[in-house]
Amino acid sequence: MVASIPVGSRDWTNWQGAVSVNDFTDADDPSVPTAEYWHQTAKWEPVRACLEGTAYIRANANRYLPQNPLELDDAYRGRVSRSVYTPLFNKVLRVATGLIMRRPINLEGDAFWEEFATDVDRAGTGLDEFVRDRLYLSLAYGASSWLVDFPKGEGIRTLRDQAEAQLRPYLVPVDPWSVIGWRHDPRESNKLQQVRLREMAVVQKGRFGTEGKERIRVISPDSFELWERQPNGWAPIENGPIAIGEIPLVTTYSGKIATLMSTPPMGELAQLSLAYYRVHSDLQQALHVAAQPILVLKGWDDQSDPVGMSVNNALAMPPEGDAKYVEPASSAFDAQREELEGLANAIKSLGMAILTEEKSGVESGKAKALDRLDSNSLLSVVSVNLERTLQQSFDMAAAYMGMEPPVVSLDRDFDVETVDGQMMTAVNTLFSSALLDRETALRILQRGELFDDTIEVEDILDRAEIEAEAKLEQDMARLETEAEIAAANAPKQAPPKG
Repeated sequence: MVASIPVGSRDWTNWQGAVSVNDFTDADDPSVPTAEYWHQTAKWEPVRACLEGTAYIRANANRYLPQNPLELDDAYRGRVSRSVYTPLFNKVLRVATGLIMRRPINLEGDAFWEEFATDVDRAGTGLDEFVRDRLYLSLAYGASSWLVDFPKGEGIRTLRDQAEAQLRPYLVPVDPWSVIGWRHDPRESNKLQQVRLREMAVVQKGRFGTEGKERIRVISPDSFELWERQPNGWAPIENGPIAIGEIPLVTTYSGKIATLMSTPPMGELAQLSLAYYRVHSDLQQALHVAAQPILVLKGWDDQSDPVGMSVNNALAMPPEGDAKYVEPASSAFDAQREELEGLANAIKSLGMAILTEEKSGVESGKAKALDRLDSNSLLSVVSVNLERTLQQSFDMAAAYMGMEPPVVSLDRDFDVETVDGQMMTAVNTLFSSALLDRETALRILQRGELFDDTIEVEDILDRAEIEAEAKLEQDMARLETEAEIAAANAPKQAPPKG
């Protein structure tokens, strides 16, 4: 079992402002990331905080929810424990991913590829599900990759041996933070010359236990090496050839800067989500404090220690008087609520116009198209890149198999506007007037989400044709029966006299 090592606080603390390629002097250590890697981690960190949610943000509260001056430690810990991250950023990612993957990936080619698409990672994961997960990370971090690998086969010499052994390629997910180093040649269209991937292998230990092994996979166009951390350093434990003559790593981008370098396209959206978290946390704390009035002590002269503002603490006010409880007016929280609403609206409006508020009144088609111009532009660019990446993946898989690859295509209809009653009436009128044929009318209704995408228009047309032929046969049989009955009941005419 192989898993990616997530980006953690260790990576962040090691990243200190600008990084130079000359800062890394150990050229023979395969685990040392490149300077480009460290540059990206600074941009990944806010995104990671949003994706991992409340538990991660609480664990790094000193960064995302700092302690206020004179705030008691116990009060601060209580404030952190009550804070909850609202996954607005995550929702935008899910919606964007769903729009691109709203229709199944289409493969045109040998039937083998349809079977392959039902289990692409040797763990029962279908192609659509696998790609959806990779696309989600790509939209979040700016890029996401996977390897096209092929299992080892002992005694496999020919394609027939391979077919009898039922060996086939499979896909291995590679998270953005697992790619720690690479080399490429700009003279050959930035073709990769070397890639280093960080892995964590979980191996068996004893009768029932397991043990994690940190490894580095170094891949070149013609071979690979697998290094493992040993007590005295890193050592190679495995190597082998690459049968297809190129590095079988493919990457889908949503914010490409250079080869294997990208920027999160919605990084500012992640920052807004974290700002929402902080304001929401402040409001929760204020409501928590307001629910328990603070005691004010007049005439209390013991001012040796400063008193922190929190629940169960009193304020000592000299010089003399009595004690009383005070509580804030409810209007004191209105500004925070308004700030939360403003941040939520900003996240929605910046979220590629997907989570915008409902419009009042009737919008023209042109207005709707203009509202979706930017989002469709981004979604189209990512969709085109994803389609190209998938085609490259299947080309590599076909090279392993020695067969023709399928043609991969993605539907780019990102408009999710449903057909309303008025449009249905118009389509029906055009069809009844013979201005629209049956197939065109059905496809309009399918695009309008009137029936499920899994329903094939061709199947509907075939069934309609079969039913029409059956009805025609029934009508012909009925007419023949009626003619026979009419002939039998007709009065017989006497033969003419000669």
